[in-house]
Amino acid sequence: SEWRDLIYSELWVSIAVNKVIKHLDNGVNVVADDIRFVHEIDYIKQRLSGYDVNFIKITGREHQETTSAEIHQSEKPIEDGYFD
Repeated sequence: SEWRDLIYSELWVSIAVNKVIKHLDNGVNVVADDIRFVHEIDYIKQRLSGYDVNFIKITGREHQETTSAEIHQSEKPIEDGYFD
């Protein structure tokens, strides 16, 4: 993620969204199961505003939320307000 930010902060999500749009335009449903940053959700919501998109937060044994300052920024939980 640090390298990505040096190039373009939306690098990976923009590549993914372009592929998602192609699938959606062809009538194929898409599930993205690894959105890790708030800016990715914001970007997806903006780019896919004309599509039926839902953001669902999965919690459970393997998706434990933590507040540890020692974890990588990509592993920190996203606040519930970003999800449907």
